[in-house]
Amino acid sequence: MSDTALSIYVNQKDIFSHFQKDWTSAKDANDPNAPFCTLATVLQQRTHTNDDSNDISSITIPRTRTVTLREVDAEKGSIVLYINKESPKYAQLQQSTDDVGGSCGGAFEILTFWTSPAMIQYRLSGTSWSTLDQDTMKDRWRFKPKTSQLLDYYYIHHQAQSSVLNSSGGGREGF
Repeated sequence: MSDTALSIYVNQKDIFSHFQKDWTSAKDANDPNAPFCTLATVLQQRTHTNDDSNDISSITIPRTRTVTLREVDAEKGSIVLYINKESPKYAQLQQSTDDVGGSCGGAFEILTFWTSPAMIQYRLSGTSWSTLDQDTMKDRWRFKPKTSQLLDYYYIHHQAQSSVLNSSGGGREGF
């Protein structure tokens, strides 16, 4: 198991009770988007300039991906997401400002869009997150859907998450 659970703490704690209520309503209404959110992180890469000065500059590239929204805790102002430790998004969240010489390390934004029972969108941002301890993660992993558990197995034993799939096999040989 290479998953970890992140508790994401957002800056907009004053709206968290509304967020939790609306998320629960969307799940109760069987909104197909309710289990998901979009996680945006920032990738900073050092690049060499094109001239002969050997100067190094940094470029900032936004990265987004859909992840499963596992838990919302209005009291703590936190959201729980499961993220594979080997995935690029985990590394981007871990980036510190010292690593890249910038100011975006660890910053994230979460976007949700629910259509039921009412059309509503939330955009939450922050820079603070933590991982759940390994024992808690192992206990929670048992309750993940079987398809997610199979994907975890595939990522560990066949092909890393977010890697390019071979077009001829499409990644199916591991299944």
